[in-house]
Amino acid sequence: YKRSAVLEGENRLMDGITIKPVYGHSPGMQTVYIETGEHSFIFTADLIPTARHIRLPYIMAYDLNPLLAIEEKSALLEYATLNDSILLFPHDIFTIAARVKKKGDDYEIKEEVVL
Repeated sequence: YKRSAVLEGENRLMDGITIKPVYGHSPGMQTVYIETGEHSFIFTADLIPTARHIRLPYIMAYDLNPLLAIEEKSALLEYATLNDSILLFPHDIFTIAARVKKKGDDYEIKEEVVL
């Protein structure tokens, strides 16, 4: 497996669009952070495939490195709460987008967002 130069760490593709590789689910998977000035969006990829996977211990059974996936997920959710980001879930047919909030040491859906 050879990583492309684009996957070597965080990369700004253009103003307002940053990709961040995450490795807990599978090597080099990318999350995408979009800043519009008015809103902050995060495409969560398979790190958080559905809104039902928001809680930290809720990961996928086939994550290749589950402890790393939880660590990466925690960092993404912390960023999302601090920036009031709208999370975009690629595999959820009911909740396409939502904001999250901290609840104790974990996270939960603050509000569903209709796009």
